[in-house]
Amino acid sequence: MKNAKKILFVCFLVFVLLFLSSCFSPASTQSSAPESSASSYAPTTETPVSESVISPSGSLIIWDGRTDGDGYILYQSFADDFATEKGVEVDRVTIDLDNLRNILSPAINSGEGPDVISYDPGPGYLGVMARSGLALDLTEQARERGWYERHMDWTLDQCTFDGNLYGIGNQVEANGIFYNKALFAEYNVEVPKTYEEFLSVCEVFKEAGVTPVMLDTLTRWPGFLLESIWLNAYVGPQKMQDVLQIRAQWDQPEFADAMDSLYSLVTMGFAPSNPNAISKDDGDNQFVSGQVAMRPTGAFMIGTFSDPESSPISEDIGFFFLPGPGNMGITPPGGIGEALFISNKGGDAGLALDYLDFLFTGERIQRWCEYSFIPSVEGLDVSAYNLKPLFRNFTEELLGSANMGFNIDVLMPENVNDVTLDIMQELLAGRIDGESYMVEKQKAFQKDIDEGNYVAMS
Repeated sequence: MKNAKKILFVCFLVFVLLFLSSCFSPASTQSSAPESSASSYAPTTETPVSESVISPSGSLIIWDGRTDGDGYILYQSFADDFATEKGVEVDRVTIDLDNLRNILSPAINSGEGPDVISYDPGPGYLGVMARSGLALDLTEQARERGWYERHMDWTLDQCTFDGNLYGIGNQVEANGIFYNKALFAEYNVEVPKTYEEFLSVCEVFKEAGVTPVMLDTLTRWPGFLLESIWLNAYVGPQKMQDVLQIRAQWDQPEFADAMDSLYSLVTMGFAPSNPNAISKDDGDNQFVSGQVAMRPTGAFMIGTFSDPESSPISEDIGFFFLPGPGNMGITPPGGIGEALFISNKGGDAGLALDYLDFLFTGERIQRWCEYSFIPSVEGLDVSAYNLKPLFRNFTEELLGSANMGFNIDVLMPENVNDVTLDIMQELLAGRIDGESYMVEKQKAFQKDIDEGNYVAMS
């Protein structure tokens, strides 16, 4: 009964939010990529609620944004198995991500919210929850339960604020470059190890009449991916971390150079002359039809690119991370697609902690991987798992990388992301340069810092 009342409260909040949005607000800008079998969320207006496994010995309420697809199936299997193993009642509520952002704080404050939440990681989201006292401090429990040894350091770092851990970062992902292996073989080029080699590969394809690189920003949010790919490659993880920890600013010369290099692909004829006129779907279609040699985007496209029905060249698609100039090496713009945290005003915190343990032990590790998700466990070995070839290629590249960078937009507040969408289109239209781009991004960043919408990672 208690859980049923909470679910009715959630549905009421969602209804009110949708009603107000339809009456007074334009359609919101999507800041994350749509869900595929590889990763990320899929916004929808539906709010399906799972069927509970009922037992009088305890209860757990879980909220997440996996509203459909493989993610929905995977998360439901975890909830059902935990309910059966523990003999408890588990209610899983799925809410599209945009609505979750708006109703989560009032729901937790009301005492009618969830116990375990899958939410946006990083300072602009989980960091704000931590500062406002809505997320449970997990530091001591993490030490006692061995989470610091079990999970990748950098995924925990992205959930640490003021020296304390507030979430388990999961769904390891990164942005990079998919490429047509058949075209690479036909024109006798290899995966580049430096940015200079990358430009040489582009020149070969341009001379052959093949579009080297697809850039497309009509749909706007792909600009986030391009920014992360080029900035991480050019400046490396330490300078990026300094900005995220508010020890440095975005408007630095190296950051501006990265954006100028991105736009130079247009001026050199290595990319379409007007990226702002090409939608993401059109960009994908040109790549999978063999018209384009390289496609910068996120790992969430692995599922689509691996599907022969969606991708005629599925067997010929490979993946690599954009290398930096000179001796910079490779810095994958890595990130975590979610932060699992526990409400500081929820019910049985012990049961919630057990659930986080449950997700990352035993056969669940293999299940994560075979659903094309990379769990944040240290020493992950996927060699014996049954993985799609492209997902295996990506996973091995990611796990073999020494320097992990940052997927920027998932760490930034909404105001910064809104500005980024605008200035990326301006950059790729040739109306601003890299320096102006970074000046505007820093202004937006400082505004969010001043207004308390950003908490520096520790």
